Amino acid sequence: MGWERFHASCRRHRGRPDEDFAVTLEYFRSYRDAGLLGAPPRGNSLADSLMQAMARLPVEAREIALQRYATLDLDDLLKPPGRARVSLYLLLLCVMLILMVSIFSLFVLPSLQSFYVDTGHVLPEFSQQVMRWAPLLAVGVSLLAVYVLASAQALRGLLPSAGSNVSAGRLAWLLPSALRAQGARVRALVASPALAVDDLALKHELAVMESEGLLLSEELPAILRLQSQGLQRLVERFSLGLLIVLAVAVVTSIATFLIAIYLPIFRMGSTL
Repeated sequence: MGWERFHASCRRHRGRPDEDFAVTLEYFRSYRDAGLLGAPPRGNSLADSLMQAMARLPVEAREIALQRYATLDLDDLLKPPGRARVSLYLLLLCVMLILMVSIFSLFVLPSLQSFYVDTGHVLPEFSQQVMRWAPLLAVGVSLLAVYVLASAQALRGLLPSAGSNVSAGRLAWLLPSALRAQGARVRALVASPALAVDDLALKHELAVMESEGLLLSEELPAILRLQSQGLQRLVERFSLGLLIVLAVAVVTSIATFLIAIYLPIFRMGSTL
């Protein structure tokens, strides 16, 4: 889901200053106006946690946070990269590699070995070694496919969409440290109007910035856009790295099996 319902709920409360914030929170979690603003988020989502954080704030601090969230467009500032397409492409490569390894190791090479045995010859040593190691290669590629899926899930929890799970950091250790740190920074900046920032270093940076006359309320959109772009670049770099690893695995596997298949054929042709 997007941030539409979150922003609308903030503007709704600002239009009803005398209303208890619990009513606004109830509206945010309800299906009222769902056709126009979308369904409410899950209970453990980032948007819901921000609403809960604002509910705990003093009235004056909450009004400041509501004003900032009412004027922000987080959907425009936090454009996630096309991780779904990249992950699907990587997964398809993994599936193709597993199928190729399985077909060559279970059908093609055993057929060649049977033919060699029937004709009184011995399959070349390289082809025999490939047959021995093919199951291990299939297991390795399967583990790589699992890693691709798990890293895609970790990215989903890392990127600050409204419906992202707050506790989805269980798989974050699969991602590079720089990517984890940048994702945490962007999420903390999204939470900064609600004073829900746990990053002490970021708090210090924001305090220094405001001491120099730069107000967070004015600079936050530009900061979020810049930090989100940095996060996108890291995600794209990480996805490209996975793609290169898979491409090398595919090319190496294809070359290995082609040699293992054609070597017996060429040797067989020279002996007949």
